[in-house]
Amino acid sequence: MKLWAALLLGLALTTPALAGEKIDINKAPITVLDKLEVKNTGPMLSERIQSGRPYKSIDDLTSKKVISQQEFEAIKNLIIVKAK
Repeated sequence: MKLWAALLLGLALTTPALAGEKIDINKAPITVLDKLEVKNTGPMLSERIQSGRPYKSIDDLTSKKVISQQEFEAIKNLIIVKAK
């Protein structure tokens, strides 16, 4: 049981979405953006997000037609655009 708890803690500390830390879509490297490829998102979501930079708000993802509304709904609680 202790091993299981340790594994879960390790996962929470390495996965921003699970740790409560949102991913800054303007600054996150592709390896972090890859964590946004969850259920209901299409292939290469991270590459599309990276190529559409910079963003003024998370809503730019759909207004710039970088991702679909369905994909946005799947990740909107995991992302942020930090002020400069």
